[in-house]
Amino acid sequence: MILTKEKIKHFKNYGMVKIENFMNKNEAKAFLREVERLSKSKNTNIAKYYQENLLGTKNELFRIEYFYNFSKKFKLLIDSPKVKRIVNKLGGKKFKIFKEKINIKPPYSREDRLHQDVQGDWMKYSNNFVTFLVSLVKTEKNNGELIFDKSGNNKNKIKGKMFKILKTKELKSPKFKSLPLNIGDAIFFNGYVPHKSTKNSTKKNRTQIYITYCEPKFKNTRKKYFLEKFKNCPPNLSNKKNKFVFKN
Repeated sequence: MILTKEKIKHFKNYGMVKIENFMNKNEAKAFLREVERLSKSKNTNIAKYYQENLLGTKNELFRIEYFYNFSKKFKLLIDSPKVKRIVNKLGGKKFKIFKEKINIKPPYSREDRLHQDVQGDWMKYSNNFVTFLVSLVKTEKNNGELIFDKSGNNKNKIKGKMFKILKTKELKSPKFKSLPLNIGDAIFFNGYVPHKSTKNSTKKNRTQIYITYCEPKFKNTRKKYFLEKFKNCPPNLSNKKNKFVFKN
């Protein structure tokens, strides 16, 4: 079984758990092809975010969000009984989809600074989150490897200020540990465990899927979240003639 008693205990103790070989290489390749399709799609309902690379030479697509209703393949993954069974077991509740994103992290993109996911003002929507992350490529220190606080001391409460970089001094005796991933490896983590990633100094994308589930406070939690997200941080589509349209 993928989810053993030991892994459930690890999640409770540290706010996260790694599950190796969640997908096989062929499945991961199929999702990479779907990411490529979404990247090239002219559907302006798909939220795309572009960012200048560290070299300052070009704007590149670094994140895709809000694609649940525009990708049959991803919808099957998000609604997968296998994924939901793990999420509900780890969270201890019946969870629903909160948000979905693909982090592409293209060549020469910046590091992700230390943070807790709930610092994105998530607390208004729920107090209980589980994110399912699956890596579609192998990750190492030089291409955006993830680093988690494995102390177990900061996994249950918000420590940092909203929308601010989390400072190490705000944490209780953190112990940061790198988590290299092979193709198809997954991590399940809650909304509080502090984490960050290294920059990508390679010439290839570091593509990972992040699906967050929650115990919702509202009937339409996902809709409420994205309405506010797109109001405060609208997608910056590469084609200026295309205007993002929020569609339920």
